[in-house]
Amino acid sequence: MKILWKRLLLLLITTISITLTISCDEGSSDPVKIFLFPGGIQVESDGGIIVSNQSPPGLLRVDPNSGEVTFLSTSGIGTGPSFENPRGIAIDDEGTIFVVDSVLKAVFSVEPDTGNRAIISDSTTGTGSDFETPVDLDIDLFGNLLVVDANLEAVVSVSPSGGDRTIISNNNTGSGPNFRAPVGVIVTDDGAIFVADQFGDDVLLVDECNGDRSVFSGSGIGIGPNFSDPGGLAIELDGNFVVVDIGNATVIGVDILTGNRETISSFSVGSGPTFLLPRAIAVEADGNILVFDNGARAVFRVNPLNGDRVILANVG
Repeated sequence: MKILWKRLLLLLITTISITLTISCDEGSSDPVKIFLFPGGIQVESDGGIIVSNQSPPGLLRVDPNSGEVTFLSTSGIGTGPSFENPRGIAIDDEGTIFVVDSVLKAVFSVEPDTGNRAIISDSTTGTGSDFETPVDLDIDLFGNLLVVDANLEAVVSVSPSGGDRTIISNNNTGSGPNFRAPVGVIVTDDGAIFVADQFGDDVLLVDECNGDRSVFSGSGIGIGPNFSDPGGLAIELDGNFVVVDIGNATVIGVDILTGNRETISSFSVGSGPTFLLPRAIAVEADGNILVFDNGARAVFRVNPLNGDRVILANVG
């Protein structure tokens, strides 16, 4: 019953997002429309903050000092096919931005200077199983893109050069607990793959060689606060990782060795404006945590030591 209820809620949220996207005008000066239902956040090598946005669909860049927001790539900025519902973001060592679009069922590459877009993998580009609802991605040690697809219930490896897709783990590939709704993925510096399963309330460790899955944190593994709809993940400077927990509206830290969990920031931990619907997370070069909150329509900056929160870019 819990899983069915969550799936209905996810469908409702997605429907609302698409409906609102259609009704908004990119040229409007109304700042609320800039950050409506965002889907991803990453930090560039120079500190710039890239955010995926659904209304209008595209990418935004946030100045890390002033919080100023500018359009980076939309239907009116940059050439190439337009986004419809951009979600997770990854950035490679050369600065190229990769974005999954859950409506177009595609992976885009975006030039950081021009905003020019190209589809590098979809049903007509590259071979392999088609995407159903790609929602997040990261880059493995070999330079391949690892995409989590919530409805395909899979981790898919994508060649950035030809767009070929290979399922490396799903409920038929690899052993271990089944995926229910994989929505977040990170790859550590030593190549370990962690996937947040929203409906399973777990973070799973995935073996890239054979697809085997094991619960790394959650479901009785590790001590600390339980997950409730874990979403985005990000690696901290010390090698541990942080998770945005949507159901509890918190940031949870996970020990990379034990899977133990601690609350980093929540309504009861740290001061400042509270989270409403945190979805995406990233870590800056100085260790501060960035959280994109759909409900607040804002980028939060979080002190990892005491959980204090400030709004860097507030558009609500």
